[in-house]
Amino acid sequence: MTKKSSAVRVTAFTDIAVKRLLFDPSNPRFGGKSESLTLAEIEKDQDRVQALLEGDPHYALRLLESFRMNGFIRYEPLVVRQMDSKFVVIEGNRRLAAVRHIVQNKDQSFPPDVIAKFKEIPALIFHQKED
Repeated sequence: MTKKSSAVRVTAFTDIAVKRLLFDPSNPRFGGKSESLTLAEIEKDQDRVQALLEGDPHYALRLLESFRMNGFIRYEPLVVRQMDSKFVVIEGNRRLAAVRHIVQNKDQSFPPDVIAKFKEIPALIFHQKED
């Protein structure tokens, strides 16, 4: 039996609108199972994963003060894979949860001009190619 190998190609930093970024509910950290999900299945679980990341043991909201003082540090982009017109986060889920919290104006202490700076954040897009 031969195993399929795959090559991974990475693009440079790309700014992506937060509304196009999705958590991967199949991530084992979120109680998911390693299975392929459709875009519709991924989209329906976003609020659950957001709430999970904001609470114990992930505490994503602890990042708010750092974002208030430093903004989103560009050399620490999210790592994502593209799925249709959306991007599923592979690495950086806590940061995305904190940024969503800011963009959705759940923390009223962020002024509108600061919120506007978080509407797009840097990411590295990983493209998987089958051999």
